[in-house]
Amino acid sequence: MSKVFVSVDEIVREWIEKYDDFNGEREVLVLEDCSIKEIPNEIGDYLENFNILELYLGRNKLKNLPESICLIRSLTMLDISENKISHLPTSIGKLTSLEYFYSDDNKLTELPNSFIDMCSLRDVSFCKNQLIRIPVGIEKLTNLISISFDSNKLVEIPDSFRYLTSLTELFISNNELYELPLCLKDLTLIRNIGCHENRFKEFPEVICNISSLTSIYISENEIGCIPDSISFLTLLKSLSCHSNKITKIPDCISNLDSLTDMCICNNLLPDMPDFFECFMYLEKISLEENLLIQLPQSIGNIKSLKELYFHKNQITDIPETFRKLTTLTKLDIAYNQISIFPEYISNFTSLVFLSFQGNIFSSIPNIFSYLISLKKIYCDDDQISTITSFTSHISSLQYMRKYE
Repeated sequence: MSKVFVSVDEIVREWIEKYDDFNGEREVLVLEDCSIKEIPNEIGDYLENFNILELYLGRNKLKNLPESICLIRSLTMLDISENKISHLPTSIGKLTSLEYFYSDDNKLTELPNSFIDMCSLRDVSFCKNQLIRIPVGIEKLTNLISISFDSNKLVEIPDSFRYLTSLTELFISNNELYELPLCLKDLTLIRNIGCHENRFKEFPEVICNISSLTSIYISENEIGCIPDSISFLTLLKSLSCHSNKITKIPDCISNLDSLTDMCICNNLLPDMPDFFECFMYLEKISLEENLLIQLPQSIGNIKSLKELYFHKNQITDIPETFRKLTTLTKLDIAYNQISIFPEYISNFTSLVFLSFQGNIFSSIPNIFSYLISLKKIYCDDDQISTITSFTSHISSLQYMRKYE
């Protein structure tokens, strides 16, 4: 009986066809979410004969990648996220055409030395790994515009970052960082920086020297105050510093007149400056879980405001100026000490979310017949039957209950 010889190419082709109807004509190969545990060692030898630009291997059960994958030098995008990969091929640097490399949610502890040879990289993401340092020589990757190292074990950002002058986004949240290097001020194109859930005890002053910033996410640290120098960030649109230990907001924040989103919840603020008439574009204010006794009246002058949250404070009444906030879509006044329910809320006809439980209202006025857009109401248990009778005609209402 004669033997039947099957070529390596045939073996790989048949393996691929189990997961994707790849015929060699497409530039994209999708092998995602297929419960793949192992890739044939010769996959690169086979695919290097085709013009594969994008390879998707995410959401499998891979523990490693074969070295031959580095032979697919036409690749511009490689996604190996959500596997169990503990190390990358040592020759990964041969993928010199690669522009987008995503390896989130793996088990990487370090990147190979050849990583810095991928000179075309523009966007890299290694979130949810176990990396303790950024590769030496990363300054060679001068085309990088976005770096994501969230949820690792980084203890420092190297000074060599100063040479990544094309960078527009830097995400380094949930690491072990105590400070940021001064060299970041040289990155004049950065728009977004995310560094929440680190170990900052002070607001990194260098952030205030990056005048191009449009968003800062520095929540869940141990920061006690915001420096006056933040006023230099006149392009800033989003400021999130919730869950810190901030006791005072500087008046100079009024210079940030481009802000659309201000989140300072879960801090130790006893009061807020009455400067909100300066924010012409502000759409969302989050002040919940502080120590506020009263709210700034100037909030009522923000014509653009859509969302206002101040639950779990010690507020006793809502300023009369708030009656002008007719563009609100979400309002949360829960868990305060408010005794009089503002009847002017009936004018907030765009409201889809209203939460007011945990106060000391003597009665609830029938304002709900005007709130025809409401979808969700959170109230105390003993208020449900009353409010039900007020809202029976609101077809958009999805549910009404107590929210913990």
